Amino acid sequence: AWHSVIGDAEFHKGAWQAGDLDTMPFAMHRKPIGSGRNTLSNTGEGVSCLMGGRHAYDGGESGFRLGRLSFASAANDYVTLFQMIPRSATETDVILTWLVDKDADGDIDADAISWMWDVTTVQDKKITEDNADGIMSRAYRPGPYTPLERQTSFFVQTYLSELRSLITGTRGAPISQWSAPKELFASPKAASCNTRL
Repeated sequence: AWHSVIGDAEFHKGAWQAGDLDTMPFAMHRKPIGSGRNTLSNTGEGVSCLMGGRHAYDGGESGFRLGRLSFASAANDYVTLFQMIPRSATETDVILTWLVDKDADGDIDADAISWMWDVTTVQDKKITEDNADGIMSRAYRPGPYTPLERQTSFFVQTYLSELRSLITGTRGAPISQWSAPKELFASPKAASCNTRL
């Protein structure tokens, strides 16, 4: 299915649909894995049989974002699905699921398939927990988003808008009217401050 959408498109091609409460936002991209690697394993070598009618590795990865809290990463030989399920302001379940072709060897090396995202999610968990510790500090004061945090800012804007809509029953402005900030700072107050280096 994903191959019929992206096919043999050039690397770095992407599509994006912002969505709203009536339509699910999605995004997809295709990019090279790099460094001569065939797949996202520790060695870069294939770990399962090819999927999607492929006959050879092309060293690429397809990515899909489904909604705001789910995404997938598809190498040529396996797919990793991610679900984030918020449980509270301080707790989120992260569920990773790996898929291989129906013709894959029954004795497949699960560690080889899960290596990339196991390493990455352990690092992400540490960063997230360290950030949470900082936010919980009495000394913490929120600041503006940096230009590198445009996706985070957009996520927060849309998530809060959806919660507000669900709680109040009223709709905010359509997402197309308030996409990720284009100015240097996401905060209108911060945009007027002068910073010297």
